[in-house]
Amino acid sequence: MKSQKEDIEITQKDLLELAIKSGRRVLHDLDHVISDLPTDHPFKKDYRERAKMWHTVFYPDNGMKNYLTEMHYQIRRLEVELSVAKDKLKLYGISNTDPNLPF
Repeated sequence: MKSQKEDIEITQKDLLELAIKSGRRVLHDLDHVISDLPTDHPFKKDYRERAKMWHTVFYPDNGMKNYLTEMHYQIRRLEVELSVAKDKLKLYGISNTDPNLPF
């Protein structure tokens, strides 16, 4: 069983990961908005400089985009497992009588 300190450390790690990935998403949205500005927009150059600065913060190693957290991967895996289980129930003629339970 995990201690309260371990739980807090895990939560802090997860929140930091989520904050970083959210910041990356905002950075890419900013890049898209800047691209849509007219070339002669008075602040376009300033916005580009700010986006470039944020890019160095969120991609210090020029890594790839990755918005999914471990939680998202786990949810996707569990959805696939549930789908397979439901298919097996149908195959053997077992109906799901309680919608609150997966089986």
